[in-house]
This record gives sequence, C-alpha cells and structure tokens, in this order.
Amino acid sequence: HRGDYDFAMTPLVACLYLFGDDPARLYPETVAYLTSRLLNEKGGRPRLSVPWSLGRVAETENHVLMTESSRYLANQWHFSRSQHSREYDNRRNGLQTWLIGYLTSLRNGGLYEFNSRPYLRFSLEALLNLQAFAADRQVKELAREVLDGINWRFAIGSLDLRRNAPFRRRVSRTSETSLIADRQTAMMAVWSPGFPLATGKALVPGAPSAILAAVVPYTLPAEMMGVEQKEGFVRLGRGDAGSPEIYSRGPGYLLSAGGAGVSGGSQIVPRQITLFLDDGATDLSQC
Repeated sequence: HRGDYDFAMTPLVACLYLFGDDPARLYPETVAYLTSRLLNEKGGRPRLSVPWSLGRVAETENHVLMTESSRYLANQWHFSRSQHSREYDNRRNGLQTWLIGYLTSLRNGGLYEFNSRPYLRFSLEALLNLQAFAADRQVKELAREVLDGINWRFAIGSLDLRRNAPFRRRVSRTSETSLIADRQTAMMAVWSPGFPLATGKALVPGAPSAILAAVVPYTLPAEMMGVEQKEGFVRLGRGDAGSPEIYSRGPGYLLSAGGAGVSGGSQIVPRQITLFLDDGATDLSQC
C-alpha cells in the first residue's frame, strides 16, 4: 500500500541479517535485489513527516521507528560490504546521532503510542531489529532499554499474560473485550519460559506476530520473571496529557485501573477497572 511500505521493510531487514550471509537460505541474487531495490530507505536524513504531506503532518511513532531502523540497518549492511561512501556511514551522515537521541527520548519518556492497538507490534519489531543487528553498542543497548521498559509495563499490568490497559490508538478498537488480543501478548508468551502460545484449543490472537520475537536474541530481563506473583502497588505515569495506569496486585489477583480519557484528539482509550483472578478468564465479560 502506498505510504505503508515500511510495514514490509521491517521483516525484510530481519531476513537480510538472519540469512543474507547464508546462500543456502537466501540466494545471492535475492540479497542483491533486497539491498538494491526493496530496502529503499538509505542515507542520513530521517523522514519525520507523512509522505506527500509537504512536511505539514508529523509521522506517527511506529512509522518513524520502522522507517528509520530499516534505513539505519540498510546503511550498515552496505557500509560493512566496503561501500564506504558518506551516504552509508551512519556516523558521518548524522543518522546515528539522530537515532541515539530519538531512542534516548523513548527510554526516558516512554512511547507516545503506548499500548497501541495494533501499532505497538510494529514499534516492537523495529526495536527488536535494532537490538539484534545494530553494530554500534550504544544503539543496541538503547534499543534493549526501550524494549525492557515496554515489557516491564506489560508485566506489571498483567496476570498470566492477560491485561486490560488503556491505550493510545485506535479509538475504533474501544469495544474490544479480549484480554489476550494485544499483539504484544504473543511476543511475551514467546519470551516467558513454559507459557504456551495457545489457550485451550485456540491460538493466542496475533501469534504470527511473535515470529520475529522467536528468532532474534532478545530475552526478558531475569528479574522480570515472577513479577506477577509479587505484592505491590504501582502507578505508571504518562505525562500531564497522558493517562495513568494504576495496579494493585498480590498472589493470584490483579486490580487494574484503566486510566482516564483526556480528549478525543488524544486518541487515548481508557479501560474499565478490572479485577483479574487466577481463573483463566480471557474476555472482559468473564471478569
């Protein structure tokens, strides 16, 4: 779809780095076509506005992450293959400095599109690519720190991978009642040892989204394991114009306060105050 090509670039970048040096899995002709034609974002100038908007409409967070992580890693691939022009040198063309600043802001302030349905999945995939494939240690570590922050918030606000957290984007998903439909849920299932991707006979919705999570080296911090069984009270702030999340928990239960609506323009969707029990409920109607 015109304007949405970055959705395709993110998995293409992963394919390139996972298999590009193995001609038995990815033909050299395929690699050449990938790098010369399909990965078409190169150079050092980030694109921060919506295409064809004359620079007047700011691009959304997930698109910035997908586009610029793909640009950064495509540059890196070319530069590591002796194409040492300034266009592909992320240090000289300024892209690395910009990316470090952008990731630092996400680490310090959290995502603007927090808990987003369905866009958080795409932000996570872009961050996973950077954490797995960036050669620069600072970029790699910042990507991990942002990922850890996102996943810590999930762990704090969920019980057995079920949650009912407020989210920004899309308001059209306000009526969804599934407690496991979040695309991040499938990724967290992959990273949680012993937790199946299926509940009963049905796959967790969004299980295909977890393919990248299963093949890159990122894992959850060890101290995150078992957090669901600890007692505690947590309030996650989202800034003055955001929507706080409030959780009270102990062994076998989670009381989840779903935030507050700010305005229609904010695209924040508050959720019901919900009592989760250790009963396997997977839909809000069962709570």
